[in-house]
Amino acid sequence: RLGNLCDTRGEDGVVEETVKILETCLRRDKGCFAVPGIGKDQYSATLASSIAGGVFFGFSALTGAQFIAKKDAKGEDKIFRFAPLLFSPLWGTFFIGLGMNPLLQREADIQLILQNVGAFGITAAATALIYPRLLGVWSGYL
Repeated sequence: RLGNLCDTRGEDGVVEETVKILETCLRRDKGCFAVPGIGKDQYSATLASSIAGGVFFGFSALTGAQFIAKKDAKGEDKIFRFAPLLFSPLWGTFFIGLGMNPLLQREADIQLILQNVGAFGITAAATALIYPRLLGVWSGYL
């Protein structure tokens, strides 16, 4: 996190930031596992991952809703009613692993965490509810 501060803030900025981080970690009983705080570029990456996870979740919910609405689904088609659960390794990796984990590990502000959760939820809802209407698909189901 502090590697390129020398180029952007100068050497004085790096020393000041390092001293603040050391003071924060020394005040804690067990110290710091990771450097506290999160940079703008890393937050942008976590937000993009949360949005991607929301798209994957939205499409899996859309698939699940499609098979729930299908009354004559039999045999192996019934499993797709649980599509969000089946695809949880995909959307979970993006949302939980890449979107939330860096924020929680680096002890980010609650505002950043709520923004990522909101971006995931809004993207999932938009994908599952708005996307079919844009295409004119499923007009009888939703």
